Amino acid sequence: MHTALRILCIIVSTIALSGAGTSVYHIGKIEFQTIDKWYAHYVETHYKKARAQNAALVILELDTPGGLVSDALKIRSIIMDSPVPTAVFINKNAISAGALISLSAKYIFISEGGVLGAATPVIRTPSRLVKASEKEVSVMRAEMRSTAQRFQRNPRIAEAMVDDSMTLTEKDDGIALEKGKLLTLTADEALSTGMVNGKASSVSDIAERAGVKDARITKAVVTFRDRLLGFLTNPIVLMLLLAIGIFAAFIEFKTAGLGIGGSVAALSFAMFFISQFLLGDANWIAPALFLVGAILIVVEIFLIPGFGIPGVIGFLLMIAGIIISFGVNRIETAVIVVFFALVIATIGIVLIARRLPKSPLFRKLSLNEEQHGYRSSDSFDTLLGRQALVAATLRPAGQVEIDGKRYDAVSEGSFIEKGLQVKVIKVEGNRIVVGPVSAG
Repeated sequence: MHTALRILCIIVSTIALSGAGTSVYHIGKIEFQTIDKWYAHYVETHYKKARAQNAALVILELDTPGGLVSDALKIRSIIMDSPVPTAVFINKNAISAGALISLSAKYIFISEGGVLGAATPVIRTPSRLVKASEKEVSVMRAEMRSTAQRFQRNPRIAEAMVDDSMTLTEKDDGIALEKGKLLTLTADEALSTGMVNGKASSVSDIAERAGVKDARITKAVVTFRDRLLGFLTNPIVLMLLLAIGIFAAFIEFKTAGLGIGGSVAALSFAMFFISQFLLGDANWIAPALFLVGAILIVVEIFLIPGFGIPGVIGFLLMIAGIIISFGVNRIETAVIVVFFALVIATIGIVLIARRLPKSPLFRKLSLNEEQHGYRSSDSFDTLLGRQALVAATLRPAGQVEIDGKRYDAVSEGSFIEKGLQVKVIKVEGNRIVVGPVSAG
């Protein structure tokens, strides 16, 4: 009886498994997706899911104009290190970094009208793209060659996608290429040269041709979180977040602690660092450096006015924190992002500095509510011991009024509200230090 029951269970399990089919994990096409750190993170996440589902095959559908070599190398490592074999489906473009990713897969299929190649490395400057140095070209050439050889693909064709000094012949390579031209293969050329396993029009067709019968296909879903993270980690968005943060911080200082500018600045910088953390590239060192730098600048502005050593060190620490957050492989991108963020913020500050003093809100809230009789650079020795009225809250920097004239002043560390009486207890050149009337 027990034996018959066991046999029945085995038969039922076999039927259930055959009906379910073999699992294939499909990482779908994102049209003309740049190879960047978000995409590398996205691919890595879904390879982990594919392994967790015991998938027999991962189909990575590509449509890319290229991207960062460092991120392409990361994706290549993900594919090569995965125990689950990969079939890349080039559904329309695998250019530049996309070519390297394609060659790392066990199977490559290409759609009608698809293209593969043009993988020479370039450097992005503020004004244009320029070809990388011979050293970098040589490294990329070696990467393409070794990747192609892994699955017995023609290494010379792979190298010709990187280096325009290569020549190919119809007899030896299956395609002719003159010196001075980079190789980009059409679907037919990729097939005739053996660089792809075949043409395909559907994922199910690829699964069957890769040896997976009755495939049960699970398609990766691009979630709202994925889209939001992709948006926030776009270099242009990161640049704007930094520019807005710097600009908002300036507004906060100029409006005497109103709070709106500070809140916007804090939110912008927080979004910048959080997006870097979510991709797993940043660590606590980057935001810690940034925060320490910000504190030093606040100390410089409010406690020891005059742009000195704390301010310079603070500024450098903030910049270092931002650049480090990009990771060692993206220093070039980080420098460009920071440069343009500073340019945009500076333009905004210059424009607002001209208009802000004339605005009703600024006249009401800023430290310069009324500039009539204001003095900033006379000799102040005669003011020592004089009583003054706080004209703009000392935070501890602010302004005081003596005999109807206004002066920049700073309290001895404490905040003193507007309208209170104080006494000048120290004069150091043009620096006026005040304290409670009982002081001194």
